[in-house]
Amino acid sequence: MNLAERRWLRLFTLGLLFFAQGIPWGFMAITLYGYLAERDASPDTLANITTVTVLPFAFKWVAGPIVDAISSKRFGRRRPWIVGAQLMMAVTLASLLLLGDFGDHLDAMFALMFAHTVFNALQNVAVDGLAIDLLDKSERGRASGIMYGSKFLGGMAGSAGIGIVVAHAGLRAGIVVMVIVLLAIMLVPLFVKERAHEEQHKMSFLDTVKSIPRAFSTRGALIAALVMTWMNLALGMLNPVSGVLFMQHLHWKQEEYSAVTGGFGLPAGFVASLCAGFLADLVGRRRLAAIACIVTAAGWLVFAFNDQWWHHHGFIYLLSMIEPLANATLIVCLWALCMDTTDAKVGATQFAAYTSLTNLSTVVGAKLLGANVLSYLSFQQTYIFAALLQLVIVGLLPFVKPRQRM
Repeated sequence: MNLAERRWLRLFTLGLLFFAQGIPWGFMAITLYGYLAERDASPDTLANITTVTVLPFAFKWVAGPIVDAISSKRFGRRRPWIVGAQLMMAVTLASLLLLGDFGDHLDAMFALMFAHTVFNALQNVAVDGLAIDLLDKSERGRASGIMYGSKFLGGMAGSAGIGIVVAHAGLRAGIVVMVIVLLAIMLVPLFVKERAHEEQHKMSFLDTVKSIPRAFSTRGALIAALVMTWMNLALGMLNPVSGVLFMQHLHWKQEEYSAVTGGFGLPAGFVASLCAGFLADLVGRRRLAAIACIVTAAGWLVFAFNDQWWHHHGFIYLLSMIEPLANATLIVCLWALCMDTTDAKVGATQFAAYTSLTNLSTVVGAKLLGANVLSYLSFQQTYIFAALLQLVIVGLLPFVKPRQRM
């Protein structure tokens, strides 16, 4: 079987590989995050979790020219990178088992998490390149929804799912389960070909690097890059802030925090991702993205101005679904727009550059804003500030005018 000739198989494979990316992310960013927050971790420590799980994605564009230029005539253009990266994802996760109590080995834990995320980001670059190579224009919106929705599913499995395992059997049991699942998923790209007859890519590394300035030479591409850079500033800022608010000030338990962020929010994001690709074709990608930003900002404002309800779990559970619904819709719309501007010859490079900017904004939001904002603003004022940051994107979207892919 090969992906080029079977639409269902390529959509399934792309979704499955994004599912694999989401599992360890959900564990580290939500389950482990709550585990440490419950043990009185500082805002800076919590911000470090966001950093090590996101920063390699901010610089994954560095791998793009290599992934585009180096391929295998026997095994295909993208498969060797995907299989190798996913194998190392499993190895680095398994290495966490060598540590004692994570709270006593934070530096070693962060180093292994960072190494894991490097390989997770490399797998992401190769899978994005595979999508650019194989997807027809008519499939991009649908595929973007399936890919990002599957990452939400993986996040659910890694947060709420692994969170249950951790609560009953401990952190090590959760890690073992994740390693087994990643190795099992790796078998799909190992045995399924990209095309019936694999072709080795001929573009040199130097030519690939030279293509990057050309790819971002238009005003529309530059503004799109600015939007991607701004997109997660507010979310990144709120990651450590929400951990401190819920775990240390509202005194939630780790499993409660994992449930609301992974058990309720992630399914909402999954549903939104699947629907967004189809809705964007009806409403328009830029218009739907603007609506998503406005809804996100409105949810944060409602939360900020109703602090008397912060102790009511029902209120939090309801609002917790708004953010992932709107954010997933925004990302799917922007992914589809970025795909339209991407040249298949350098698909991994150009698309990785766009999505790297999104992850860079998360790191900047967490480390520069989230780790320090509570020194200047109250929790309520921080959420109002986040809403204002998100509305800036609405003003930029009308100027994003993607060109057709060559």
